[in-house]
Order: sequence, then structure tokens, then C-alpha cells
Amino acid sequence: MPKAFTHEERTFIREKLMVAGLRHFERGGVRSLRIDELCRDVGIAKGSFYGFFPSKEALYFALAEQRDAQHKKEMMAEIVATPGGAEAALGTLFDSMLKRLETDPLIRIVRDSGEFAYLIRHAPPNYIADNLKNDRLFFMRLADEFEKRFGLKYADAQTLEGATTLLMTLSLQEDYLRQTETYALTVRVFREMFISRLIEGPSHD
Repeated sequence: MPKAFTHEERTFIREKLMVAGLRHFERGGVRSLRIDELCRDVGIAKGSFYGFFPSKEALYFALAEQRDAQHKKEMMAEIVATPGGAEAALGTLFDSMLKRLETDPLIRIVRDSGEFAYLIRHAPPNYIADNLKNDRLFFMRLADEFEKRFGLKYADAQTLEGATTLLMTLSLQEDYLRQTETYALTVRVFREMFISRLIEGPSHD
């Protein structure tokens, strides 16, 4: 029978599992993670793991939700703190999103098509719908910020969501574009289009 932990122990162990899980996922992805190795790193019995997460996929999704919330908080803070006009603030948004797409290990995992398909099959009920809802709430907050500060009527939530989807699509081609030595140029051109579209509107499509 798995050991019974106090509330403080559970909080501490769960955090250790999250930290160690991120390290394992970053190193080898989701499918290759062995729960016994993870538990050995954390210092708990393998059976105890299931008192915290029902599966290694559940651990991944918990990490993804935690990091997504942190990313949104940080991006909003960066935009609010950006001095200057609308172009500077939109540039900060673009750069912040791209940086996270390029560097976050959990995002890079799902950029592997095999891992993405695997995770979709193991996603909890309503996981995708709930994430879309949270994303749209975030874009609404962004749109409100741009409207309040700069009067940007074209930086509405729907357009911001669409532009972000295109940026994610671009990030999926990062490795190929780097091989052809066109990634930096493509990013620079798309950044200019991103800012122009949100300031000037559809006449610049």
C-alpha cells in the first residue's frame, strides 16, 4: 500500500514530481518517461506516484497548464511595462510569444508530430476545449489592453488569436527554415506584417 503523506509532504512531493517530470520530458519526451526512474529521482515508491497523478500523461498536462498560466502572466506584465506606443507593445507581444514557442521544452515536445498525436489521444475530457476557452479569455484581456492604451480597434481578440495561430504554424517550420537559412528573415517579415495588421487593419493583408 502506498505511504500516507501529510498535506505538507504531498505539496512538497508534488512540486518535486513537477520539477523532475519537466526535466525528464525535456530530455526524452512523454512516451519515453519511465515512472520508476522519475520516482527514484524524487525519492518515493513507484506506487506512490499514482496518489499524485493517474498517469505520466496527466503529469505532462498539469505541467503544461502551470506553464501556460505563467507564460500568460509574464507576457501581460511585459506588455504593460513596455514604454512607447502601439508598435512597441505589439512588438513585445510578438517577441514574447515567439521566445516561448522557441524555448519552452513542453512546447517543443508537442512540435514532434508523434508526441502531439500521442498526447491528443491521452488528453483528459474537455482539455482542448478548456484550453481554447482560457486562450480566448487571454486574447480578450490583450485586446482590452490595446484598446485602452492605444485605441487599437483592429487588435481585437479574434484577430489576435488568428495571428497567434499563424505564429505557431511558423514555429512548426523552425527546423526546416533554419536549415535553409531563411528562419530569421521569415520571422522579421512576419513580425512586420503582424504589427501592421493589428495597427492598420485588413487593408494591409
